[in-house]
Amino acid sequence: MFIYIIELMDRNGLNRAAIIKAGTIRNKVTTRAKGKNPRLKDYPAAVVSCSIIGSSNHKEDYSRPCQNYSYKEPILGALSKVGQIGAKSSFCHNYIGNCAEPHAANLLLKGLRKTPLIVDFVFGDTIRPRTMQVLPYCKNCKKTFPSLK
Repeated sequence: MFIYIIELMDRNGLNRAAIIKAGTIRNKVTTRAKGKNPRLKDYPAAVVSCSIIGSSNHKEDYSRPCQNYSYKEPILGALSKVGQIGAKSSFCHNYIGNCAEPHAANLLLKGLRKTPLIVDFVFGDTIRPRTMQVLPYCKNCKKTFPSLK
């Protein structure tokens, strides 16, 4: 019960952080368009915020190709179990490792001294910056991060 309450409080803060980051990205894209309608490809597909259970530290990141990108353990190991990183998944329309969730978790790991377990990652809602709608987690991310069930 206690862990559930902490996780719920963490998710509310993470949701706010992801919405702020998505709004910032949306504003930057609109500003770069200089009065014209921005193209869909100018926006990242999704933004998410990530934390570790019981920690106040969080990071937000967005979806993008993972070419020339190195993931840290335990994310590398968890993604490798899903399939080849950067390849199209057989059970999901997304490429493995391109989602916002592994990027945010990897960014969070860069600032930590101790490497957490893959089950300790907590995510807020995934936000689409173009429309600010909440997106469901993809099957790749659900297989990579057990907390997304």
